[in-house]
Amino acid sequence: MLKWIWLAEIFGTGSIKTDELTDVFGSADGIYEATEREYRRLRFLSSGDIEKLKNKSLDTAERILAHCEEKGYKLICQESENYPEKLKDIPAKPVLLYVDGEMPDTDYRPSFSIVGTRKATPYGAKVASMMAMGVAQAGGTVTSGMAEGIDTFAHKGALRGNGKTIAVLGCGLDVCYPKSNEALKEIISSNGCIVSELAPKTRPTKYAFPIRNRIIAGLSEVTVVVEAGIRSGSLITATYAAEFGRTVYAVPGNIDRSESAGPNRLIIDGARPLVTVRQLIAETLPLYPHTLSLASLENTGLLQEAKRAEAELLEEVKGHQRQLYRKDKEEKKVQVQKALHETGGSDRPLDTPGGLSELQEKIYGLVRDETPNLNDIAAKCSEPVYRVVAEVTSLELKGIIELLPTGRFVVKDRG
Repeated sequence: MLKWIWLAEIFGTGSIKTDELTDVFGSADGIYEATEREYRRLRFLSSGDIEKLKNKSLDTAERILAHCEEKGYKLICQESENYPEKLKDIPAKPVLLYVDGEMPDTDYRPSFSIVGTRKATPYGAKVASMMAMGVAQAGGTVTSGMAEGIDTFAHKGALRGNGKTIAVLGCGLDVCYPKSNEALKEIISSNGCIVSELAPKTRPTKYAFPIRNRIIAGLSEVTVVVEAGIRSGSLITATYAAEFGRTVYAVPGNIDRSESAGPNRLIIDGARPLVTVRQLIAETLPLYPHTLSLASLENTGLLQEAKRAEAELLEEVKGHQRQLYRKDKEEKKVQVQKALHETGGSDRPLDTPGGLSELQEKIYGLVRDETPNLNDIAAKCSEPVYRVVAEVTSLELKGIIELLPTGRFVVKDRG
């Protein structure tokens, strides 16, 4: 296990290079034992990668392993018998998983990822709870990201249905993010598990969450998007799910609400509209006839606790108008940038910033000229979405581009 921890710490999360290295050397042991000369034969490794691989110290790995043993955390690497088969099929699969609790068998018992906006409406809260509760009653597992809003209500719905739920974090197991879900985190670890590919004590970063979403999609046979704005990370989860060949459902919503813009867009793009728990289970049943049961469904309507959900989210609903105001301001920024480009305005940024990779330069050029969305960038760069997500996030963190509520990217004003 030490060599797997060593490998994970070298490349971090979501790196396709770990897939390529294990294809060549077979395992973390093989990668660790390889020589510098063997590394240099591999064209996909940079000089920086090789320098990191040359460092054979296992001190950090030993500290991480000792901490996990002390806390009772389990480690599942790619060689482990209980490493999920579903994750073996995805690009940039996790090198290892840190687990607090008991990992449900997502290959035998289907997992349904239920995701959505942090700014859930009472409608979204009720639907997420209803769907998750029905999945649990029918014998499925609910997977989500333990974020505020839809994710939280999905986990709670699964627990109310006496089922198992998996929370995939964008931070280490020792860190509770958001802090408001500390009690929920403890309950989930006793009725399923908390999972992360990041070492314990790792703090959350903006970069970690979109990369984390590939695990949520990868573990699940089905992904359900309940409510999401156009720029929501839940749409990234749906995109991953579609790329992995999994079924994507979207819950229709009012066309005049920004929280419904994401699911409604997914439906236009080919996702299945979802209106009842019974539909969700019935359409998945043929794949898992021995573990799912329609007869077990007790509650196909809205939860009796809908009023309580409404009260919990009242303040978020009130803040929605402020969110719309910010969205309008940023949409105007896109219009100004387009106008400057079309008229040859002098304010258009022409120079590419230094220190960018070849793919980052391509992405910057597209954003500078076209204000594209994520799928536009992936198509025009001829790259898979998971790779584009990592590079786009890096450019955002560097303050070079920014994502607007419309789902489109623009060059960030650094003047």
